[in-house]
Amino acid sequence: FISAIITQVHFSDIPENTGISHMIVIENIIGLDIGDEVGLFDAEGLINWGDCSNEYGELLVGAGIYNGEQLNIVGVGSLDTCDLPDGYQLSGWVEDNSILIKVWDASEDIEYVPQVIYNQGGNNWGDNFSVVDLIVHQLSTDVVNQFSLYEVYPNPFNSTITFNVKHELNSDLTVSIFDIY
Repeated sequence: FISAIITQVHFSDIPENTGISHMIVIENIIGLDIGDEVGLFDAEGLINWGDCSNEYGELLVGAGIYNGEQLNIVGVGSLDTCDLPDGYQLSGWVEDNSILIKVWDASEDIEYVPQVIYNQGGNNWGDNFSVVDLIVHQLSTDVVNQFSLYEVYPNPFNSTITFNVKHELNSDLTVSIFDIY
């Protein structure tokens, strides 16, 4: 028999448990390899621990290692009792702030912000739980360096437009055009 212990390598600096939590259930995961990590963040989480200094910023509040199956990750919520005598603050996510999910590709040592689809619950911290699908479009810096988009003409244009793309990829290239209005 072979046994292996897998530990968090990249997303590992999670606040101590405050007793306040939010479960994120990631049902469908596309584009990750076994061993890649998923991190849960609050972009304006409560950072300080102990005093009442009200320090906020991006904070990792939960993480998990992808093992080929559904991931259940618990995010640690903040606790603020500063309105009480001898009050204190414990770091974690702040209610109603947006949930931010990042992934770390272990083989490339690169962080990505994946596409997240919320199937149940909300995309803000403080809901009981959220069920999401996670889609990772891995476009590494190597691929970006092999791709160039040249001048678009005519500019402005009516019904047609011409643009030249140079790429050195050994695969089909798909171009998607979006109307931002």
